[in-house]
Amino acid sequence: MKTAKGFLVAVFCLLSLLPMAWAAEYEIQAQVDKTEVAFGDSLTLAITISQELGMGGTARSLTPNLKEIPGFDIASSRTGQSTSFINGYGQMRSQVVYELVPREAGKKTIPAISFTDPEGKVHSTKPIEITVLPPESEPETRPEEERAVEEKSDGISIFNVLLLLGLAFAFIIALFVVFSVFLSRRPTFGYDKSEQSSSSETGPDIADAQIIEESSKEPVEVVRVDFAAELSRLKKQWPEADNEFYQELFALFKRACISQSSALREDMTPDELFEKISQINGTHSVKTAAANLARDVEAVMYARSRPGRNLAVIEDDMKLLLAGID
Repeated sequence: MKTAKGFLVAVFCLLSLLPMAWAAEYEIQAQVDKTEVAFGDSLTLAITISQELGMGGTARSLTPNLKEIPGFDIASSRTGQSTSFINGYGQMRSQVVYELVPREAGKKTIPAISFTDPEGKVHSTKPIEITVLPPESEPETRPEEERAVEEKSDGISIFNVLLLLGLAFAFIIALFVVFSVFLSRRPTFGYDKSEQSSSSETGPDIADAQIIEESSKEPVEVVRVDFAAELSRLKKQWPEADNEFYQELFALFKRACISQSSALREDMTPDELFEKISQINGTHSVKTAAANLARDVEAVMYARSRPGRNLAVIEDDMKLLLAGID
């Protein structure tokens, strides 16, 4: 008798657990992050479907899928899903988050969202009221303020124009001054600094002395420069052949030219010297060598850099010119 009762109780318990194993409960919820939004801003709508799983129940993936919401544009959407089990019972959550942008200001309603579960039961959310605030209007500017702003802007514009004109004029003046200083300080090929300073300090006296010398007609003995020997000495003194070496080299070359031709003078500029040499000996080779050496002198004396050509090539051109005027 007791055995039969226990058996019936066990069967009754098993029968009561069967609906829990078979049935699955569903729920849908809709939530927004704010119920008041400014026109032009966005709000977030989250739709969640929860599925309660009994012991032995099967999870089904149910994801909300909205194509449109009246009065709103769907800017973006993202989905998520999670499942948890405790003591054989679980819950599955499927969620879709929409970013909504209102199309116009005013009172808007997100309607109820429904879905039908696999057992045919309909589940729905509650409608959500949304207030879309109108865009903020810019404060009207009074005519007096507008005129003040315009007058101020006109004053600033005139000041800017005058400032630019003044800067342009100052730049032109500065450029003219720099160019004048450059021309006045242009070095004479082969001059020593002490000779330049003395000539600038006693210009009239030197001019008178030159007249006296020319009128005296006394022959001046010019010592011929041994270019090869002097060049060898320079190479030993400046083995690195830097800019100072080339300055001394061109000064030596000028002295050698003057010592070989009475048509060449100490006060000649580099251009005048090479032009005169080309007139003395008008062969093509001499003119070419003179033009090349003129560019070398320009680089050394004015650009303060080494010539672009090899020292041996420069020596050959110098020897060619010296031989041409001999």
